[in-house]
Amino acid sequence: MFSAHSKFAQALVAFCGAILTLAVPGLCLGQGATPTHTTLDLSSTSIQYRGTVTLKATVTSGNAPVYPGLVVVCNVNTSYCQDSAVLGEAQLTSNGTATVHRF
Repeated sequence: MFSAHSKFAQALVAFCGAILTLAVPGLCLGQGATPTHTTLDLSSTSIQYRGTVTLKATVTSGNAPVYPGLVVVCNVNTSYCQDSAVLGEAQLTSNGTATVHRF
């Protein structure tokens, strides 16, 4: 729909925040659909050098889990959620969760 480098796409990334939930078309675009709610759980609050952290995102719309969809985890210290700013991505499961393992 929009190229990754269009100004609209960049604004959308900034609007949707550090964790993008790309699920049912239009949810993030605000086309009259119920908004999504995303929570993020971390496996640890501190990470050793070369350690692993697991990020689990849970996405709901209303009281229902969102599925299918994609969760993209980004570095919040960058201007855009693209290229090296993407820390990981995972497909949503039928219970509305996506897990990213970061090494």
